[in-house]
Amino acid sequence: MNAEQGGFVAGNQKNLNMTLERSVAWADEFSALPLDTIRKPKLQLVLFPPFSAAATIRQRLLTHPNTKTMIEEGQFAFGGQDLSHVEGETVRFTGSHHPNLLKDLGMTHVLVGHSERRQHAGESNEVIAQKLAMAFTYGLNPILCVGETLGEYDAKKTQEVIRRQLSVLDTLQPKQRKGMTIAYEPVWAIGTRRTAKPAEANDVCGMVRGVSGAARVIYGGSVMGANAAEFFKQSEIDGALPGGASENASEFFKIATEAANLL
Repeated sequence: MNAEQGGFVAGNQKNLNMTLERSVAWADEFSALPLDTIRKPKLQLVLFPPFSAAATIRQRLLTHPNTKTMIEEGQFAFGGQDLSHVEGETVRFTGSHHPNLLKDLGMTHVLVGHSERRQHAGESNEVIAQKLAMAFTYGLNPILCVGETLGEYDAKKTQEVIRRQLSVLDTLQPKQRKGMTIAYEPVWAIGTRRTAKPAEANDVCGMVRGVSGAARVIYGGSVMGANAAEFFKQSEIDGALPGGASENASEFFKIATEAANLL
């Protein structure tokens, strides 16, 4: 992690687990932690709750003085897990969230191209490129997710696959590309407790940075408090996108602490 550039920890809380009750409990638990230890100007936290719980968890965090200050100062932000790819403010698109709805909930970021969207919703590069365009048009900060499956990894096609996924950036302006955050998430490491070796992840993140021109590249895939530091110590990794670990307030705090310790 480049201390001058700062660190970025984004929690992707999955839809299955984060009920309204659990979201309230998460907010209360996180707010009770010693948050002063992670109040570093160059550490950015972003939470991606399911849409159904987004308003609840944000409003609950705003009732606690410590997290309220972090949110108001911009260190703790919120994002959507997905957005509509259909252009136009008057378009009706049942089941998909227009960027204005995300902004209405106080969200400033959005995930685009997550492997679960590619795999289970059949999202193509064309759709992902359209979503990136929508995010920029409406002033949201997209985090583009890229990564290979186990079969592609075993066949040593990691770079080939990721370069193809990064081709969605070709329609963006240079300034937009540079300002983006890209998350390298090997599909075979998501929720499996199997992670890429830190040096291996670092090499791929370096390749992603070189091809994309993005200033920030983070790693995701079974990142936990126990292993986060090993990834953050790598020169090409600027943060993390934990999934399951972010559903536990203390575990998310541990990951953020490991990032803060290097800044």
